[in-house]
Amino acid sequence: MSEETTIVSESEPPLSARSRDVAALKRNITSRLEYLRLYEAVTRGLVERDMLPLIAGFVREENDALERLAGLLRQMGEPVPAAEAGDRLVWQLRARRDTPQRMRFIRQGLVQAAEWYETRAGDETFGPEVRALFGELGALQRARLERLDALFERVTRRRL
Repeated sequence: MSEETTIVSESEPPLSARSRDVAALKRNITSRLEYLRLYEAVTRGLVERDMLPLIAGFVREENDALERLAGLLRQMGEPVPAAEAGDRLVWQLRARRDTPQRMRFIRQGLVQAAEWYETRAGDETFGPEVRALFGELGALQRARLERLDALFERVTRRRL
C-alpha cells in the first residue's frame, strides 16, 4: 500500500492556516465596521467640537483599514462580508454622560484593538501577509491612542 503525499506550495500556507486567516480577516472587518459606526456617531455631536477633527481622521483611517482588510480577502479569492455593523458600541458610548467619559470609552477600545492586533501579528499560525497587516493596524491603533491622549490632556488642561 502506498502512502499519499500532499505537496504544499511554500508560497501558500496550509489550508488550515488559510482558513484561520480568512476567519480572522472577516471577523476583523465586522469589528472595524462597528468602530466606524461608533466614530461616525461621535462626529454627529456626541463629543465636544475639539474632538471632531481627530475623530474625522479616525473615520478616514478606518475606511482605509477596511479597504486593506477587504483587499487581502479578495487576493485570497474570498468574498468580503456584507457591510453590516451593530449599534452595540454606539449605545455603550451614549451611556457615558460627558465628553471625558466618552473619550475614555474610545481610548479603552483603542487599547483593546491594539492588543488584539499585536497578539495576532506575533502569532505564527497566521500567514505572513495577515501578520504584517495586523502589525500595521496595531501600530495605527497605538498612533491613534497617542493622538487621543494628547487631545485629552489639552482639553483637560483647559478645564482646570
